[in-house]
Amino acid sequence: MIHVAERSLVFPGDHLATGAYVVGRGAFREGDKIFSSVIGLLSVKLEGNKIVVGVIPLEGKYIPEIGDMVIGTVTKEMFMCWGVDIGAPCEATLHLGETPYEEQHQIVDGEEKPVIPVGSTILARIIGIDEANNVWLTISEKGLGELRGGTIVELTPSKIPRLIGKHGSMINTIKRITECKIIIGQNGRIWVDGDLEMVELVAEAIEQIDREAHTTGLTDRIKDILTTKKEAIVRRRGEV
Repeated sequence: MIHVAERSLVFPGDHLATGAYVVGRGAFREGDKIFSSVIGLLSVKLEGNKIVVGVIPLEGKYIPEIGDMVIGTVTKEMFMCWGVDIGAPCEATLHLGETPYEEQHQIVDGEEKPVIPVGSTILARIIGIDEANNVWLTISEKGLGELRGGTIVELTPSKIPRLIGKHGSMINTIKRITECKIIIGQNGRIWVDGDLEMVELVAEAIEQIDREAHTTGLTDRIKDILTTKKEAIVRRRGEV
């Protein structure tokens, strides 16, 4: 039995559930009871045929997990690989073999240039983590690779589920109103591209989500604020 409503604010020691559930991050088991170990929002999700009970912390640094989609910045080029900052305790590594390229440099207009320049922003997937917390990435899959243009907005990584919303309700609302392209990294980095004033509205909405992730009715508030601000921008531009 689950004793707390999903997305409810819980505190360390709160009794979350009783029974044969899988214990997720931010929770621990004593006998047949599951308790919270952090301050955060209750998370109940189905993984396969098992129900996982955990807590999404309201604060905390990004902890990488295999399979996560992350947005990173290329910090250095090394032999057959690149170092990538993904906001984790350790820098991640992208090997040449996990890219669409055969070599690290190519000839462009008679000049040798890196295929992935230092400073590039990339969308990657985590494919490996070892006991020393070294992280390996890939960009060889469809949809991954360098993100050109756009703006990076940051959100506390543990609040990414709140940005997405149940069944994508929050992020779809933001996309629909602003008409921006938005890519979410599970490491708390969000890439936004579109009309500059709409990008600013997206950034403001994300900042509000960061502040108010623990509150109810947030999707409706964000929708109302974005709609009002967009209408003001449209009127000022004389688009209606």
